[in-house]
Amino acid sequence: MELIRAVWAVGVLLCLGLGLARHALLAGPDWTRTGPFLCAWAWGSGTATAGALLCWTTWISEEFSIIPVYGLVGLVWIWPKGAPEPPPQIATLHMNPARPLAGRASRWVFVALVLLMVVLTLDRTGGRLEWDGWAVWEIKARAIYLENRLDTVVMRDLSRFGFAHPDYPPLLPLLETFVYRHLQRTDERLLGPLHAAWGWSVALIVLGLARRRLPDPFGPALTLAVMASGPILRGIVGGLADVPLLGYNLMILVLLERPRPGVGLGLAVLGALLVKNEGRVTFGATALALILTKAEDASSKSRRIGSLVLPLILFIPWIWLMNRWHLSVDLLAGGTAPIAEWPARLSVLGCSTLSRCLDPTKVAGPVWIAIALWIARPPAWGPAFLFCSFLGPGLMVPYVVSQKDLCWLINTSLDRVLMQFVPVAMLVFRSCPDRRDGGALVCG
Repeated sequence: MELIRAVWAVGVLLCLGLGLARHALLAGPDWTRTGPFLCAWAWGSGTATAGALLCWTTWISEEFSIIPVYGLVGLVWIWPKGAPEPPPQIATLHMNPARPLAGRASRWVFVALVLLMVVLTLDRTGGRLEWDGWAVWEIKARAIYLENRLDTVVMRDLSRFGFAHPDYPPLLPLLETFVYRHLQRTDERLLGPLHAAWGWSVALIVLGLARRRLPDPFGPALTLAVMASGPILRGIVGGLADVPLLGYNLMILVLLERPRPGVGLGLAVLGALLVKNEGRVTFGATALALILTKAEDASSKSRRIGSLVLPLILFIPWIWLMNRWHLSVDLLAGGTAPIAEWPARLSVLGCSTLSRCLDPTKVAGPVWIAIALWIARPPAWGPAFLFCSFLGPGLMVPYVVSQKDLCWLINTSLDRVLMQFVPVAMLVFRSCPDRRDGGALVCG
C-alpha cells in the first residue's frame, strides 16, 4: 500500500507536467509531444514547476503543504490550451520525422535498453540510498518533513550538519518530502519510484535525440552506452541529483535548437538551478548563449528575456535563505587557490579526465569521443552551440580555482560532473548528415 502511495505521488508530478505540456509555450518540439517521449518531457517540466511552487509556498507560509501542487495540477488542466504555435519559417531548417525502429539489431539494442532501465528501476525501488543520496539530499527531506519548514536545522546548525552540504538547492529534498507527506512517514526505500522516474526520463530524451541524429541501430546503441555507464547507473540507484541535472541540461539543449524557444526553457533552467549548485553554470551558459545570438524578432527577444528572468525570480527564496544563514557555495566557500597553482591544477585535471576517456565503464568515454568530433568538425553556430561551449568549461572551472584538495575533488565528483557533457555529444551528432533525409542537417 505504501509503495502505491509513493507511485501516486510520482504520478501527480507527471500529471502536472502533462498539463503544462498541453500549452504551446511550455511544450517541447514535435517529437516530445506524443507517446513515452511526452511523459519524459512532462516529467522534467512537472518536477521543476512543483519544486519551485513548494519552495515558494513553504518559504512564504513557513509550512510545507502538498495542497498547492494539487491546486496547480487542476489549474493547468482546466486552463484553455490556446492556439498552437505556427511553424518556423526558416528555409534552412530540416526536421527529421520520428523513425520506427528498423532491423533486428535495432530491436535487440532497444530491448537491451528497456531491460537495463527495468533492472535499474527494480534495484532502486525498495533499495536504500548511497551515502551521498542520504547525507546530502534525504537528510534534508527528513528535516523538512519533521520541522514542516524550508530552513531546517540542517541549515541552522553547521556544527552538526555541515557534512550534509546545506548550501545545495532544495528541489530534490522538497520532492522527496512531497512523497513522504503521501506516505505519512519517512522511509528512504520508498523514494525509489521518484528517482527511477528521472532515470526513465533521461533515457527517453537521450534516445529521442540520438534516433534523430544517427541511423539505426546506432541511436539506441548510443543511448544504451550512455545509460549503462557507471556514474549514471550509480546516480539512479543511489538517488543522486546528477541525473535530474542531466535531464534539465538535455531539455535546455533541445529547446535552444528551436528557432523560438518558449517559456519551457525557463522551466528547464529553473530545474537546473534548484537541483544542484552546478545549475548556476547551466544558467550562465544559457544566458550567454541567448545574449550572444541575435533574436529573429521582438517576440523571440521577449521570450529570451523571460527564459532568464523567470528562473531568477523563482530562485529568490533559496538565495534569501542562504544569505540569512550565511551559507555559500561549498566549492568556493573557503576562497580560491593562488593563481600560481592554477596551471598545475589544470594539468592534473586534464590527466584525470583523459584517463577516464580510456575507461569504457565511464560516461566520459562516448562523451569525449564526441568532443574529438567537435574539434574535427565544429557544429553550426547558434544558441545550442554556445550553450555547450560554455557549459563544459564552466563545470571544470571550480576544480582549477577552488582551494580544496584537488585529488579529493576528482575522486569524489569528477565522474558525475562529466555526466553533464552528454549534451555536448548530442550536439556533435547534430551536424552529421542524416542518410534517411537526403543529407539534411538534423535539428531535433
